[in-house]
Amino acid sequence: MSNKKSKLLTTLKVIYLIIYLALTIYLAWGLVDIVITPSSNQSLEIAVYLTFMVIMIGGIGYIVSIIPALIGLIASIAKRSGKGNIIFFIVAILLPIISEFVFITACQMLA
Repeated sequence: MSNKKSKLLTTLKVIYLIIYLALTIYLAWGLVDIVITPSSNQSLEIAVYLTFMVIMIGGIGYIVSIIPALIGLIASIAKRSGKGNIIFFIVAILLPIISEFVFITACQMLA
């Protein structure tokens, strides 16, 4: 093991964080906007938001964010770059899955 930081792993972490945070903030902002904006048929708006934004856009976006996490996990294991990197990438794989289920559940509870 070397104390040198791997540029590949650092790049994968940054790419993952940018995609994950941008998508999560976008989905949360849209949901909050629907909830705080008065509407005559809020349940319909939430259902459409759930269908198009959360399931379609969110699902595709979170899958895209998992790809650099998988590559990073495989590279971390192959390079034996330490437990910290392996734990980060395992959490990075699980977090988008959990986030998607949280958004789906929140939309269903609000509808």
